[in-house]
Amino acid sequence: MNFLLYHVTHSFHLPEIRLVIPMAFFLLSVVCNGAGSQNHRDLLIIDSLEKELIVANDSIKAEINNKIASRLRDLGHFEKAKEYLQEALRWTDQPGAQGSKSAIYLNLGYINLQTGNYLEAITAYQKALELQEEKGNLKNQAKTLDHIGTVYKKIGNYDRAAEYYRRSLEIREQNNDQDGLSASYNNLAIISKIKKQYPQALDYYTKALKISEETGALDWQSNQLHNIGVVYEEMQTFSKAVTYYLKAAKIKEKINDHRGLVQVYQSIGAAYGKQKRFKEAIHYLTRSNELAKSMKLKPFLADNALILAEIFEQNGDYRKSLEQLKSYTVLKDSILNESNIKNINEVQTRFETERKEQENKILKQELQLKEEKNKAKNTAIFMLSLLVIALIVSMFLLFYSLKMKSKLLSQNIVLLDHEKKLKEISGKTKAVEQERLEERIFAEQELNRLQLEKLEYKSRELSTLMFQMLQKNETLSQINLELEKIRNIKPNDLNQEIDNLRKMVHDNLDSDQGWEQIKLHFQEVHPGFFSKLEKACPDLTQYDLKLCAYLRLNLSTKEIANLLNISIAGINKGRQRLRKKMNISSDTDLVEFMRGI
Repeated sequence: MNFLLYHVTHSFHLPEIRLVIPMAFFLLSVVCNGAGSQNHRDLLIIDSLEKELIVANDSIKAEINNKIASRLRDLGHFEKAKEYLQEALRWTDQPGAQGSKSAIYLNLGYINLQTGNYLEAITAYQKALELQEEKGNLKNQAKTLDHIGTVYKKIGNYDRAAEYYRRSLEIREQNNDQDGLSASYNNLAIISKIKKQYPQALDYYTKALKISEETGALDWQSNQLHNIGVVYEEMQTFSKAVTYYLKAAKIKEKINDHRGLVQVYQSIGAAYGKQKRFKEAIHYLTRSNELAKSMKLKPFLADNALILAEIFEQNGDYRKSLEQLKSYTVLKDSILNESNIKNINEVQTRFETERKEQENKILKQELQLKEEKNKAKNTAIFMLSLLVIALIVSMFLLFYSLKMKSKLLSQNIVLLDHEKKLKEISGKTKAVEQERLEERIFAEQELNRLQLEKLEYKSRELSTLMFQMLQKNETLSQINLELEKIRNIKPNDLNQEIDNLRKMVHDNLDSDQGWEQIKLHFQEVHPGFFSKLEKACPDLTQYDLKLCAYLRLNLSTKEIANLLNISIAGINKGRQRLRKKMNISSDTDLVEFMRGI
């Protein structure tokens, strides 16, 4: 029923929408009477955005489609949301299109993650990451790396998840992003806890806690304290676990986080129970139950009942243990029944929606069939009229042609003799011209073939030279690293010799001779490239020209960094300076720009 407005308005042509919208609003209000206020607001927003989309310029259609998809996603209609996202991607290719393409891919990744399509989720997130890397948006890169890590965590590949979380952490450390650092430490702590690497998990949680204390984020402080307590509890160090739980409870009491207190009190009670401190355990579990009852948190009540049943049994109070077990059973059955009722309502709603859609589809088909019959009838009348007109015209043309034929017959007899003589002369001339034309075409084709072969040879030669230079720089860089290691472990009298070797290696990295060879072959394959660049921007340095050439060859950032013997961060800065010098907008792809020169 959530898409009733969509199906009604899209079943008619644009001129007919004015007649349909009032009915659609009425049906929409009926549907929303049984829904929550948030769903109601989302539906109204979707309706408003769809009406805006009908009259919107092409440049903002990508942004509007993405907004509609976000609302549909929040309502749980993932497949319909994906359709709008695909449409949004199509409009991003329009000139002057507004809206972030990476944001669309992030939205698509989130939906695929929620629906269990993990491969599609990773693919979408990777595309978003590539776009963010091109624009140099480090903060968004870190968030996207977290998303990819979460996907790998979902599928149980914890090593790969930790790899992406660490990459996110490195970016945030470079930019001193305190809020982001806290999230990265928390993610890495979760992975370490899952892998039972408890000391490492404690280290990450402690770092996250320190940031929360510095920023004054009390809610995060209490959560990190509780997380540290959970790790100690899994390590069977119950006294330390209780210490951290109590600190977390104190903060949650201060900020009136009642839901959080339900969980913390439960953790304190369970930890005291494992220490066989039954009085304290019962006290905190009772406090947890009081809050849970006031907030109607049945899952917590059920868990508390099960913990209390075990505590009473260990304490020898079997009557109370049995009472708690009965309470646990009743609560679990109640939760299960509520879940079943919710599922039944969802199935019923889905059935009614599909039935309405089917009825609309049948009605639309009947209207189309009627229109087709009327159209066929009108076509038959039109064709019959054309046939009568064509018959009259044909008779007139026949009469006129007979008259003209008699006149032309006498002229043709005289012309035939002249044409016969002319054909004999023109036949000989055409044969000579045809032969010359074929020779000229063959010569041009042969010249084109030779030029193409030469260009392909130069391209292969340039690729080989680039590969050799890359391989040389990578090898020399590795030698340089090895020499540095030797420097740290050998006696001091070898330092001078090692410095000389390192100087020789450094002098060979990205030598001018290697660049001149690449430049020579590059100019033969792409003539006029450098002259056009220098004419467009006379301020370009030799470093800028090298970077432009390597971008024109579509080399990766890592390969360019190896060729220029600088870091990947240096390449990214070089890209930004190049955009500034040449006045290239951040929305323009640098590789495509260089290809257009």
